[in-house]
Amino acid sequence: MKRKTKSCMTLLWQYTNIAKSIQNLVRKKGTVCRFNFPRPPSTRTFISEPSDPEKDSEEEEEFAKEMLSNLWKVIKENEDKDLDVSEIFKKAGLTQESFEKCYCFITNRNTAVLKRQPNEIYTNQYNPHLLRAWDANMDIQYILDALSCVVYIISYISKAERELGLLLLQTKNEAEKGNVNAQQTLKTIGTSYLHHREISAQEAVFRVTGRPYIDTFIKICLARFCSEYSVILESQLPQQINKETTFKLDGSLGYIRKRTRTSPAVIKYPRFSSENSPEKYYQSILQLYLPYRYDEQLKPPLFQTYENFFTCGKVTSVIEEDLSIPDLNNEKISSVGTNLLSVSLTKNEIIPRLRSLNVKQRRILYKVRDWCVQKSNGKTPEPLHLFISGGAGTGKSHLIKCIQYEATRILAKTSENPDDLTVLLTAPTGTAAFNIH
Repeated sequence: MKRKTKSCMTLLWQYTNIAKSIQNLVRKKGTVCRFNFPRPPSTRTFISEPSDPEKDSEEEEEFAKEMLSNLWKVIKENEDKDLDVSEIFKKAGLTQESFEKCYCFITNRNTAVLKRQPNEIYTNQYNPHLLRAWDANMDIQYILDALSCVVYIISYISKAERELGLLLLQTKNEAEKGNVNAQQTLKTIGTSYLHHREISAQEAVFRVTGRPYIDTFIKICLARFCSEYSVILESQLPQQINKETTFKLDGSLGYIRKRTRTSPAVIKYPRFSSENSPEKYYQSILQLYLPYRYDEQLKPPLFQTYENFFTCGKVTSVIEEDLSIPDLNNEKISSVGTNLLSVSLTKNEIIPRLRSLNVKQRRILYKVRDWCVQKSNGKTPEPLHLFISGGAGTGKSHLIKCIQYEATRILAKTSENPDDLTVLLTAPTGTAAFNIH
């Protein structure tokens, strides 16, 4: 328990205590912290509601602000002393009840004030168990205002756009420092926008639906349109537009240009089984390879299912012409890399690895091994959840290989066939999967 407490205190000082970065700034320069630090001490956690101006007088408000100002003065004068909250309140002429009443006058919305000692006024909210697992800064807050919660979520949704705006502003400032003309500045900003622009799937579909009503696009299917045309910005348009390769989308949705210097792009789309989900399968094929403008054209009233319409001779012939479009899901491409590689190590290969583990790595290995031993002995241990983190070259993959070897060796006894798969290594990306091989 003492070791865990010491470890937690180390993490607290490293990640959730902000004194290292802003405390001196707040003290010496009088700067107001935008994160509202320092936070007030309190003997208990309570929710403070703003005062009612109609019921409370200005004298009460001034008195409350004066008492709280005196509280911060006492805290500052005694910051080097190990005093608890009650002693601080006593020196400031306050009690917990009077402090809570005074606090209502300085907040304009419902606020959660956490139980906090004077030496924790620069410490962010945290959970000790999550802090050990996450091993990074965390900011846990109570949701007391639905509007603030919505604003918080929306700010994350639009975070990419806001960051893009800051990026463009930085690009503009750098261009101005380089003493370039307005045309070159605009070109630099346009290039930056092109390489950092993030387009959602919904926005891409919105642009696709704005295809011009000309012969070139009336007879083109969605797959060919996505494969042979790319979206360009107005800033990328040349002074003389080539009307044979560049087109303006309907509804002022921008411009598209036919790929002439490069090969058609390879398309990727959800793949359904013609046996298990025939309707979804034929609907996706019709959407991709049959030229259409409206959903009703994919299944006219005379046909009950997408399959009936697909098997119509004329439709089949039209679709077969478009099947030559590069497809990331075709059988030849999808068969590449499907051979499973063996990730098992021999005893002679694993022994040097096991001997090279450091103390922390061995502790994790033993924890997993003990769990596997309990499992192999017919017991039902609680599910094991471990989070291993570290920088490059710290031995994460090395440890994972050792864990896999030990777990496979022990759990193989629980299966009827020793060659059965008992440990499965997974990764979120192909590169990550290759790295742990």
